[in-house]
Amino acid sequence: MNYDRENDFFNSEWADAGTGCEACHGPGSNHVKAASEYFDYEKETIVNPARLPWRLRAMVCGQCHSRGVSTAAVSPYREGFPERYGYASGFVPGKALYLFYVDKPGEKQTGPLQYNEWKESGHAKAGIMCTDCHSVHRVSASEVMGAGETVQTSQTKLIADNLCMDCHKTLKRRGVHRIHTFGSCIACHMPRVKGDKHSHTFAFISPAETVKAGGLDKQQNSCNNCHHHKDTPPENLVEFLNAVKMADMPKPYTVHGK
Repeated sequence: MNYDRENDFFNSEWADAGTGCEACHGPGSNHVKAASEYFDYEKETIVNPARLPWRLRAMVCGQCHSRGVSTAAVSPYREGFPERYGYASGFVPGKALYLFYVDKPGEKQTGPLQYNEWKESGHAKAGIMCTDCHSVHRVSASEVMGAGETVQTSQTKLIADNLCMDCHKTLKRRGVHRIHTFGSCIACHMPRVKGDKHSHTFAFISPAETVKAGGLDKQQNSCNNCHHHKDTPPENLVEFLNAVKMADMPKPYTVHGK
């Protein structure tokens, strides 16, 4: 298992490259048997996530795209090892993930946390889930668009802001939306909070949260993640945003403390 006790980390090496079919569709032995012996019954012996209720469909993604611990205890247990598995032990697509896997306290700011964050988002409350934005079997959005662009690991159905504007067709030009003639939906509402992992709360992360946390090393924010504001002190950005809210626009040079 290659468990590093001091760092509480498994340096595992997997023989199976990528995510296999059964991870999303459940055990396939009965499906193969039905297709070869009984015919016409194969669809009843496999899970099609697209036909699951949307919350259960999201849980299929959440078994991997989240951080937590299993509800089942490690068995057989060995002294010095974690008491719980770091994955959803026993989970089968179509079942409720929370029966097998629960959030681990203190795991904020580490990835993959897409499912953990999504559960807190307005998208989750509205029933907008993973496969509304992401293609599971396609390689990238560029393939869908036929644009011949570089392959994207995000596997979104549309490229960048085209995806957001496909639903959010109207935008009220007020506050920061009024003053930004550059940037994008994703840059502000899905900033990279840890490495190359985009936040999936879809909420604007204010520089005020950075100030409150004690610096950018403790809490990233939407504004400083932009190259235009990357060197601007978060305190200055807070003042600027407050001025925007009051419709009292300062001159650009005051934002950068010059």
